[in-house]
Amino acid sequence: EGGAQTFERVVRRGLRVNTYLALIARVAVAPPADLLADAWNEQHEEFAYGYITASAASFKDDAMAEVPSDEDLELWFAGQPEWERNVLKTDEKWTIGSAFFNVDDAAPEALTDAYPLAEDWDLETEATAFYQNNSWFMFKLDEEIVGEDGEITRFISQDEVQTKCENGAIVLTSIKAWRDDMAARMEAGEEVDIAMEAQELGLGWHESDEAMTRAQLLADTEFGGGMLSTQVQSTEPGQLIPSPIVGKNTIQVAKVLSSVEPALPPFSEIRDVVAGNWADDRSGELAKEALAALTDAENLSDEEFQALADTSEKFTYGMRDWLDKGGSYGDDPNRDLPANRFLAIQSMVLGLDELEEGDLTQATLASDGQNAYLVRSLGSRPLDFSTANPGQVQALENSAEKAAEEAAEAAEAAKAK
Repeated sequence: EGGAQTFERVVRRGLRVNTYLALIARVAVAPPADLLADAWNEQHEEFAYGYITASAASFKDDAMAEVPSDEDLELWFAGQPEWERNVLKTDEKWTIGSAFFNVDDAAPEALTDAYPLAEDWDLETEATAFYQNNSWFMFKLDEEIVGEDGEITRFISQDEVQTKCENGAIVLTSIKAWRDDMAARMEAGEEVDIAMEAQELGLGWHESDEAMTRAQLLADTEFGGGMLSTQVQSTEPGQLIPSPIVGKNTIQVAKVLSSVEPALPPFSEIRDVVAGNWADDRSGELAKEALAALTDAENLSDEEFQALADTSEKFTYGMRDWLDKGGSYGDDPNRDLPANRFLAIQSMVLGLDELEEGDLTQATLASDGQNAYLVRSLGSRPLDFSTANPGQVQALENSAEKAAEEAAEAAEAAKAK
């Protein structure tokens, strides 16, 4: 008999047979338990360490007493990485010119005549949109009002400021058209006198008295604010701020008149800060040197090593408890302790797993410069195979099977030769 059903039965039977044969083959090559245990013991061993910590901060006064002359200190500062030097540079500053309109006033006819509204422009709709889009800047109450029913009022109602919203909506539309027109003319190479044009259009003009940092612009509630302080950073001197700025009482078109790049102040003005930075670096070195002086002793017992920590109030003793060298960083329940992080990061550099019980490492400063450590091995001990989880056992089996297969293939290849 033929047909699809017969074909399907034959295929299913073949799959069952192949699965059974594969299972038999796997059982035949499955590594014995003692082989897995040996492989486990090679990969998993527990280590523990005692350590003495010397914090850099405890040596800061000693370091400050060693601060070099101003001449040498300035040379040291000149050799520091650029990012460290940049921290002490002044903030970038800008001078801003602003053509502005006060929303308490009526929209200037000269502006709307030069840049008229579209025929389908609707005052009621646009005034509502102006209120909704700019309430945070213009109509937020200085203090919230809590009604008798518990309702909180955070903004002046639109009805109370409807005239302002209408004036603002009209001017914002026309002033944006003017700003875009100026930008197009400037891009075409025209010299645009924004102050003169502002006067001709019935707008006010304001220039900052001095260059201002971003923080100063942010704090200027009249001619600054968050939008201006953000957009100024991406605007070149001589260019217009990308969009009109709506502030507490005004709508403005702003231009970056000039900028002052960040620069290092005279060294005399930053000398004390630089001296503190030098001392921070030196205090870490002093902490490491203090611990290094303890390594002259050899073959110390754990008790004798702990006693070294009592020789100075700047030293503290600690212990990193037994952990599997084949485990992961997340296995350490105390992984967030600075010393445990240090030992995990520096394990290979210091050769911690190669130390015999009682061996000491060199005194080492952590990468963050906060603490120096002197480490003593408390030895190692086997980790019982019974602690392996199913996933670890499966990984060992897979590794052993792969090794057996590769050995068999190598033997076959040798026979063929």
